Amino acid sequence: MGEVIPPFYHCILSQGKDQEEAKEKAIENLKLVEEHLKGKQFFGGETYGLQDFAFGWLAYYPGIIRKAVNLEMLDEETFPNLCAWKERFSDFPVIKENWPDEDAVILMTWSSPFALRVVWALKLKGVEYETIYEDLANKSSSLLEYNPVHKKVPVLLHNGIPICESLVILEYIDETWNEGGEDQEKAKEKVLENLKFVEEHLKGKKFFDGEVFGFLDLVFGWLVAPSVFHAYTSQEMEKEEAKGLALQNLDIIEKQLIGKKFFSGATFGFLDLAFGWIANYLGIFEETGGIKLLDKERFPLILEWKENFSNIPEIKENWPDREKLVTKFRLMREYYISVAAAKRTIS
Repeated sequence: MGEVIPPFYHCILSQGKDQEEAKEKAIENLKLVEEHLKGKQFFGGETYGLQDFAFGWLAYYPGIIRKAVNLEMLDEETFPNLCAWKERFSDFPVIKENWPDEDAVILMTWSSPFALRVVWALKLKGVEYETIYEDLANKSSSLLEYNPVHKKVPVLLHNGIPICESLVILEYIDETWNEGGEDQEKAKEKVLENLKFVEEHLKGKKFFDGEVFGFLDLVFGWLVAPSVFHAYTSQEMEKEEAKGLALQNLDIIEKQLIGKKFFSGATFGFLDLAFGWIANYLGIFEETGGIKLLDKERFPLILEWKENFSNIPEIKENWPDREKLVTKFRLMREYYISVAAAKRTIS
């Protein structure tokens, strides 16, 4: 076993030609181990024993190396016996329950309401995570690498695997850190299956409910936030039109809360996290933009939900600093208005 470990270690520490040589040596050693497992469930035969514990690290660390330095060494085509043994060995409760802690990292900005959804979800699941704050005016190489298409936050890195888009991340978190301990790859597959289901549901339709815009369009299209932000950054007649659309979207949300404490019923769930930003950011928009959206007569249920949602400890303890938000959004609004004014002058 002492001869098997060093090449893996060199794969992490070396680069270029040295790394390739270390990889070749590691694969040579793995082929010897693969040969030893032919016709066996475990190294000792039908039951696991001392040799399985000795080689147990192979069930975990090659995957870490793959994610850390992008080197694939333990593939099913080359090592079918090892990969089958890995699954059997990892299924023992005493093994599964004592792997090193999983690595969760969020790439986010401190003020993003979409990133806040991810923070809440991880807190509610009791998952420890590292936060990397991004400057969207000067995007890091990590953000560009892990979200090369949209180049936006949030991004969740789970053991080096990137998950993008906040609602997709919420579902991934729920599937991965559930009571049954869903396998990471299976969780990702399930999320993709659900996205395919959504795609299938839309076939031949203009909106989720058919020809008429409805609640599911707000959820999956995140259209409440853009309509509110448009009203927030507009002026005069355009502002009134944008406010009207925002209020229409809020009307749809209000109807979903009839007879409910939370969107999911008596207890909060996915939809409450999805719309959670409303509980704080709408007030920021109203204060800094001179716009009133949530009044007691028109939206009593949203306001009641807002109180219930905000009183959940994991939510209450993780709001961004209000004064900093007020300052940021006031400056942001002034910027957007000045840009719009400049465009009108040019045209």
